Amino acid sequence: MKQTGKKHCIRYRLWIPLMLLLLAVFCVVKIIWLKPFTIEELYERVLIKYALLDPQIMTTVAPLDAYGLDYYNKQLSDPSLAQSRKTYALAESELKLLKSFDRGSQTKAQLLNTDILEWYLTNTVEGEAFLLNGFPVTPSLGVQKGLPRFMCSSHTITSEQDARDYITRLKAFKDYFQKLLTVLKEKESKGYIPPSFIVKNSITDINLFIDMPANANVLYQDFKTKLNAVKLDASQKTNLLKEAEAAVKNSVYPGYMTLREYLESLLPKTKDEVGVWHQPNGEAYYAQCVKTSTTLDITPEAAYKVLMEEVNKLNTELKAAISKQTRVDGTQSKFKSLAGFQAAVDEMNGHLGEIVGKKPRSKVVVRFSVTNDTGIAQYVPANMGSSQPATIFIPRNFILVNPMNVLIVLYHEGAPGHHLQLALNRELSNVPTFRKMIPFQAFTEGWATYAQSLPWTLGINKDENSEETLIRERLFTMGRALVDLGVNYKRWTRQEAVDFAVANNVCDTKSASAIVDYATENPAAELSYAMGCLEIEKLRDEAKSALGDRFDIKEFHDKVLENGAVPLDILDKQIHEYIEKKAIMIK
Repeated sequence: MKQTGKKHCIRYRLWIPLMLLLLAVFCVVKIIWLKPFTIEELYERVLIKYALLDPQIMTTVAPLDAYGLDYYNKQLSDPSLAQSRKTYALAESELKLLKSFDRGSQTKAQLLNTDILEWYLTNTVEGEAFLLNGFPVTPSLGVQKGLPRFMCSSHTITSEQDARDYITRLKAFKDYFQKLLTVLKEKESKGYIPPSFIVKNSITDINLFIDMPANANVLYQDFKTKLNAVKLDASQKTNLLKEAEAAVKNSVYPGYMTLREYLESLLPKTKDEVGVWHQPNGEAYYAQCVKTSTTLDITPEAAYKVLMEEVNKLNTELKAAISKQTRVDGTQSKFKSLAGFQAAVDEMNGHLGEIVGKKPRSKVVVRFSVTNDTGIAQYVPANMGSSQPATIFIPRNFILVNPMNVLIVLYHEGAPGHHLQLALNRELSNVPTFRKMIPFQAFTEGWATYAQSLPWTLGINKDENSEETLIRERLFTMGRALVDLGVNYKRWTRQEAVDFAVANNVCDTKSASAIVDYATENPAAELSYAMGCLEIEKLRDEAKSALGDRFDIKEFHDKVLENGAVPLDILDKQIHEYIEKKAIMIK
């Protein structure tokens, strides 16, 4: 009897862990592949499943680094159409699951999460119809620039393994561009051929990147700088530097050369045209781009009328400002080095308490651009969970720009613009991770455009000669968006677009032609700045009108920023709820 009892005990002990294992497997399968137990699990798994399809996103989010499972730091993203179709399929399946949860049983916070995620997934699914539209290789924001920028801004090196992962990624460049060529050739076979200026300028851009020794390339120099900060033996560093130089020479450069060869063969087939309406399905594609860029239910025609009215108003204001003989200070003394740019950013960070009630914890530093950008500044947040500061990349020619225009850019990219908004967004607590990651451009660029003039309008920067420059800068923003609509929707020629920009004080001829190029390469992107800014200003004015003396600009800004980046129609709902609630409290 005792022996039998012992056998039962052993079986019992074996069954317990087996049952627990089966239960754990069931839970994992349900959470990842079936309908999750709770909607919160769905919120988290959407981002995880998206990230698992893209190693570069995984590096940015860094969900497994702390557990030593950072395999993705050795890989680059897959640019193939097959991989894109996987993303669309994922969005469609997750959208169906999201809609299967009963809205009536969700809390207010859950409904906000659901609405944001549903908007994003729905828009992603709708985008599959335009899989072949768009140009992945462009001189402004093409992948040939995006890869080096990613390596420099997102791949951190704090150990020998990190350095080896960096080198492994460099060795993957050649294969990446081979996959990209397959995409470009399929687009070409279906009639999706970029205009000649995109191809020509991309070839020039590639030449600038590779026409130098491997040890002078920005990727090698970035690797060297990061490696120098790591505690390793001198011999180890020497060997790693040799490997990195060889990877640039034998993989990175050949990859770019292969891309260049294809572009050179494509050039005779291209046409000198602007606007995506020339592309197959171009008109419908642009309408989708407008929706994605503005996150508003607005047609290109409606957006055109709104912006034309704004440009006409600004031109009237500009005439009045010029009549006052406004003086613009042309001194450049404090912007002749990175230290001067950094000092201006730090100074404005010290004034954030005059703009918002809640300030971000993270810092931001200014660096020169890592690629051949000649006029584009860019804010790059730190990786999730990283203690590193965010970065504002500026072109080296900024030392030649008028100091007030430099300040506008620094305020836009730093505080109170992108850094304030995106850092607060990253620091949100008790929200799903996707809320910290989804880039709703109309909100982020709209806020930065709105915020870039706040130092003057709120009296923080007391420059009395700012009026004309601020009006001209706003005209530049609104006018760029109109040029975008002009070439992509109204079917303007390059000359018609340039004539419009010059006649309406948007910019000079050279800048106008560059805007036409950018609008063709990145359709509707300019609308996010203009429409986002106008929407925030409209909500501010409505709050002022409804609340009167009880209106608090800092409180309003906190309300705009408190939920992170959201589609503008959801922001509209949130702000009106705030106005109604406060109006009731006043009564």
